[in-house]
Amino acid sequence: MKKLFTEDPPKYEREAHQIYGELRQAWERGVEEALLNGAIRRFGKEVKTRSLDKLHLITDEHIARLGRGMTKASTFMHDQAQAFGKPPVPPPEEVVADVEECEQWVKELKKVHN
Repeated sequence: MKKLFTEDPPKYEREAHQIYGELRQAWERGVEEALLNGAIRRFGKEVKTRSLDKLHLITDEHIARLGRGMTKASTFMHDQAQAFGKPPVPPPEEVVADVEECEQWVKELKKVHN
């Protein structure tokens, strides 16, 4: 990504948009698997209420981080109205930091439930 950032900015932008699309999916999966501990699954046929026994340990900061991550990923995933202009794609270091933030959030929540 660093090489594309300097040598082929249009390709870098396409790759970054793809990463943010996948990151958005990762945040959504994190809600299912880490935040709700598998209790509720998209398109699932059951609710595992016993998986929610430690939900009270989820903090406001966990929820705030989820909101920030989902919002940022959505910014680069969805087509912006031309009147608002397209936000600049973050540099590679920031993209990596955003991916790592999601990974860390999931790990922390899995520890809460274990």
